[in-house]
Amino acid sequence: MRALGTILFPALPTKVRIDAMTTPEFPESDRTPSFLNTTVLVCTAFFFAAWPPMAAIVKGGVQGAFKYFASDSFYYLAIAHHSESIGRLSFDGTHPTNAFHPLWTIYLHSVKSALGLDQEQMILFAAISSLFLAALGTALFSWAVYHMTNRFAVALLASVPGLFYLIMPHFGKDFAAQWNFAN
Repeated sequence: MRALGTILFPALPTKVRIDAMTTPEFPESDRTPSFLNTTVLVCTAFFFAAWPPMAAIVKGGVQGAFKYFASDSFYYLAIAHHSESIGRLSFDGTHPTNAFHPLWTIYLHSVKSALGLDQEQMILFAAISSLFLAALGTALFSWAVYHMTNRFAVALLASVPGLFYLIMPHFGKDFAAQWNFAN
């Protein structure tokens, strides 16, 4: 039986036990993710995810933020703007609204009400909040992939959209915008 296992599974470690009626038992991996590697990966993923939009916002201000917004971003900003005066969520300032993501809308509405930001400041605040949350999600995803695969390069390439867009063609400035999910 041992010879059959060696023939069928030549690449398995020598400590793997294979019986006819059981599944293979693998020894504990010698490569466990270290704290340093994990920290470097998460910071690298966060940086690569945040760099393009942050550079555009720093360089262009509100115009830089517009490059990364999907059109429905302004729906949420309008709700935050118009709801302040009537005390309930409304797109036009008169009628209550629905069909929106409540947590994001309440977040924007609360910040606008608490800080009294004007429209330009709200656009920048929404852009920076979106940027931070998208980069944080990317970094956490890279952490999860790294702990599943124990491969730094696989985790980084699987998680950072910026690396994907370096090798993929751009179809159009309005269509396949790299960061149009950040709204």
